[in-house]
Amino acid sequence: MLFKKSVFKGDKEPEFLLGFFKNNKIGTYVDVGANLPSNSVTKYFANKWNGLLIEPIPENVEKFIEVGRDNIWQGAVTSPSKAQDSFLNLTLAGDNGAHSSLDKESISPSSISGKKIKVPVDTLDNLLSRFDINKIELL
Repeated sequence: MLFKKSVFKGDKEPEFLLGFFKNNKIGTYVDVGANLPSNSVTKYFANKWNGLLIEPIPENVEKFIEVGRDNIWQGAVTSPSKAQDSFLNLTLAGDNGAHSSLDKESISPSSISGKKIKVPVDTLDNLLSRFDINKIELL
């Protein structure tokens, strides 16, 4: 199979995702850094598929709960060595934390808010095991 590098404008996301997964009546998603219900890549599958939302910012998690989304873990995914700390500082950046990161150096300086919050951390493997997820159609 030959893959081509592709870039799609954000407004083309629904068309691309729904077209790509049109034969998947059910499936499982894992949305790491889900952000908000309005811009979550998994919003198109919320009522049909099972999944896990991973979002470190408590206010954003509350918004998912308000719209009826479940299987939400409030925290950030990290490496096994960093996950041993259980909690790490998340540097907030971007609108509603959309560009936030555990690694301040990976954030564009112009989008950093200057605020940090302490968040739970774990590995993706541990979370998939905890939520009994064995197969993923969309990550």
